[in-house]
Amino acid sequence: MKIDRRSAVAVLCAVALCLAGLTVWDGIYHTRNTARTQLLEQLSDLSDYSSHYVRMYFDNLLQLSEDAALLIARNGDMLGADVLGSLDDVGERSGAREIVVTRMNGEYASTQGTVGWTGALEYDGSGAPHSSISLSGEDEQRAVCVTTPIVRNGQSVGQLEWLYDLATVSGALSASRLGTVGGFHVFAPGSGYVVCTAVQGLSGAGDAACSLSGAQFVGDSSYEGLMADVKAGRSNTVNYVSLSGERMLGFYTLLGINDWYIMSVIPESEWRRLSAEHVSVLLLMALKLVLLGGALAAAIMELTHRRLRGMFERVGVLTARVRKQDVALAALGLPPFEFDMHALAARPIDPGDHSHDWLLERILMPEHAGEIVDPRDEAAYLKLCDAILGARGVLSGDFRLRAQEGAATRMYRLVLSAPEHTADSDCTIVTLIDIDDVARRMDVLRQRAARDALTGLDTLSEFRLKAGELLEKRIHHCGALCVVRVDNADEVCDSAGITLLELIKQGGALMRDALGECDVLARGVGGEYWAFSCDQTGQDIIQKGIGAVLDSAIGTPEVHLTFSCGIACAEPGDGIEELMRRANDAAQLAHKDGGNRVQHG
Repeated sequence: MKIDRRSAVAVLCAVALCLAGLTVWDGIYHTRNTARTQLLEQLSDLSDYSSHYVRMYFDNLLQLSEDAALLIARNGDMLGADVLGSLDDVGERSGAREIVVTRMNGEYASTQGTVGWTGALEYDGSGAPHSSISLSGEDEQRAVCVTTPIVRNGQSVGQLEWLYDLATVSGALSASRLGTVGGFHVFAPGSGYVVCTAVQGLSGAGDAACSLSGAQFVGDSSYEGLMADVKAGRSNTVNYVSLSGERMLGFYTLLGINDWYIMSVIPESEWRRLSAEHVSVLLLMALKLVLLGGALAAAIMELTHRRLRGMFERVGVLTARVRKQDVALAALGLPPFEFDMHALAARPIDPGDHSHDWLLERILMPEHAGEIVDPRDEAAYLKLCDAILGARGVLSGDFRLRAQEGAATRMYRLVLSAPEHTADSDCTIVTLIDIDDVARRMDVLRQRAARDALTGLDTLSEFRLKAGELLEKRIHHCGALCVVRVDNADEVCDSAGITLLELIKQGGALMRDALGECDVLARGVGGEYWAFSCDQTGQDIIQKGIGAVLDSAIGTPEVHLTFSCGIACAEPGDGIEELMRRANDAAQLAHKDGGNRVQHG
C-alpha cells in the first residue's frame, strides 16, 4: 500500500504528540517526586540547623548559671539582698522568670521576694559542679529549670535555680527558623513540649499543633509509632494534621539534651507549591517543544547536512587539540602519556619508556605551567591542563593558582573530564572549587563553638572531645591530665586593680606559655584551666609546666596569684571522664591543704 507524503506527516505528527503527552505525564510524576525530595532535604537542613541552635542556646544558659554560681560562692551571704539584686538584674536581661537560691539546709530566697524553707538538699560528696536542665511546674506554670550546685572550697553549699517560661524560650529560639517556611518543636517524652515555635508557611493561623497525642495522623504515621521510635531512640518522619487543618510533614530526632527530642516540621502545602511550580515549567517547556517540532521536522535535512559538516570540523578540532597536547608535553620535556583511572597513575604511551615514573607528580605541580602560560591568567592555565590531560581519562587533583605576581596562592579542586580520540565525543568538563574559601568558612564556624572567646583556649566541651579521642587512640593507653584552679582571684584583682576577666585572660596566656607542649589546652569554669598530653612522657611535660605556673608572679609584690593543681595519669580502662574526675579531686585536696601546691590523683 502506497502512503502519500501528507499522510506520513500526519502519522508522524500524531506519534510525536503521543510521545510528547507520555513524556509530559512521566515528567509530572518525576517532578512531584523531585519536589518531595527537595522538601525532605529542606526539612533535614532545618533539623540540623535548629538542633545546633537549640543546643547552643541551652549551653549558654548553663554557662550563665555556672558563672553566677561561682560568683555567689564567693559572697558570704548567699541569700543577701545584694546577691538577689544582682541576680534579678541578670535574670531580667536573660529572660528568666525567677531565680531561686537555696542553702543545703533547705532555706531559700528568690528574686521575686519569696523566702522560706524546703527539704534539705542532698550532697553527694564529690564537690564537682554538675548543672542540669529539666522541666518543672504544671500547666501554665510549666517552665524550663536550669539547676547548678553552688560550690565553696570544694563543698556544695547550696544550689541555684533559673526558671524560664516556655513562651520565653520559644520566643528566643524563633530566630532559628531556616528561611520563611517551617519551624521546630522540642519535646520531652512523657512531659510534653519544651519549645514550640510557630510554623511559617501555614495557610491558617500558623498554629504549631503542640499536642501530638490529640493530633490526627495520616498515611503510615501514628502516635503509637512515634512513641515507639522515641522510646527506642530512633529518628523518623511523621505526617499529621495541625490544629488549623493543615497537613504537616515532620522529622524527629534526639536533640542531645537529656532525653529530649526535636521535631522539625514543614507544611505539605510547600510540597504542592513546589510541585505546581515545576509542573508549570514542565508544561511550558513541553508547549515550546511541540511548537518547535514542526520547525525541526521541516529542517531535518538541513540539520543532517550540518551534522555531517560538523563531524568533519570536530575531526579538525581534535587533531588541533592533539597537536597542542604534544606541544605542551614537549615544552615540559615529557613524552606522550595516558592516564589510568584504575591505577591512578600516568603511563608513557611507549611501554618501553621507564624514565618518567614521576610524571603524575610533576603534572600536578602548577609551577611548571608558568613556563608556558602566564600564571595570572587562570583561563589560560585551565586550557593548558586541558591540552596536557585532555587526551583521555579523568583527573581530580588539588592545584594552587596565583592571581598575580607576588600574591598568596589559593587552593582549588580541579576536575577535568576529557574524551577518547574519537570524532563522536569531543567535550571537556571543567569544575573549579575554591577549597580555601570553603575551609575558611568551616573553620570560622568551628572556632565559634570550640574556642573560648576570652582566652583563645578550647572550651571544656571541646577539651573532652579532643582529649577523649587522643586517649582512645593510644595503644598503651598512656597520657596525663591536669587541672589548674585559681585560689585567690578576688585578692589579686583588688590588689592589682584589675577585673576578673582581665585576670582570667592573663591566666590563659600563662597556661599557653607554661603548658604549650601539651596536646590540648582548655579553659573551664571561671579561673579553671585544663591540659592533656598523650605523650609517653606526658606526666613529665605536665609536671614541668605546672612548676612554671606555680613559679609565676601574676599580681603585685604584696599579693600574687596562687594555684591548686591536680594531676591524673591514665590507667588501662580509664575514660576521659574518669581521668578528669581524679584530677579534679586532686585539685580540691590541694586547695584544702592551703593551695599553691600540686596533688596527684
